Amino acid sequence: SSPCAMTQFLSILSSLYAVLLQVALCANQPHIVFVLTDDQDLTLGGLTPMPNAVELIQKKGATLDNFFVTTPVCCPSRATILTGLYPHNIHSTDGSGCMHMNVTNLQFQEEMLGSWLQKAGYVTGQFGKLLNPPGVKPYCKKGGQKLPGFDHYLTMCNDNRYFENSFVDQDGKVWTSGKQPEDYLTSIIGNTTINWMKEVCAGDTFTSRSFTSA
Repeated sequence: SSPCAMTQFLSILSSLYAVLLQVALCANQPHIVFVLTDDQDLTLGGLTPMPNAVELIQKKGATLDNFFVTTPVCCPSRATILTGLYPHNIHSTDGSGCMHMNVTNLQFQEEMLGSWLQKAGYVTGQFGKLLNPPGVKPYCKKGGQKLPGFDHYLTMCNDNRYFENSFVDQDGKVWTSGKQPEDYLTSIIGNTTINWMKEVCAGDTFTSRSFTSA
């Protein structure tokens, strides 16, 4: 069957670092949009530069006032979010991995959120920063592994910066953006995400955005 009509969430895409999308193929399955941003420290006013996110997401959603993170460090925290596993369950015993997280083994790949949702009949996509560079190294090279759990993706290969970022897509192509206004990181992630959502929900073939080839 053709994908369901999209719900109205396109306008919330602002200052994104990672977008994980699951598009339902059946009318009785909800669409899921998971937006993950970095450094949203409450004490330091991390949301102050993001008025659109506050107005369109925070004020219209729920705030968890009594929420605790087991390991509030970048890659371990992301690994837990992506799998639901405590860091000690995917800890690297030899000091390697992504901040001591073994995020390239079979257990991690099988427990990825996208993998579970694919089994439930979802079309999945991931755009932006998924893990720190050591965690995506196996995917960000010519002939590299395919990112598990996602049908379509534009995954960052480097630590995020405003311009000249490297990405890998679902075809295994590694791209590097330039220095033009349209190469601004937030624009790339947001535009690519919106374009894919529109196309996959219209039943069209996903078309990657053009970048300067690395």
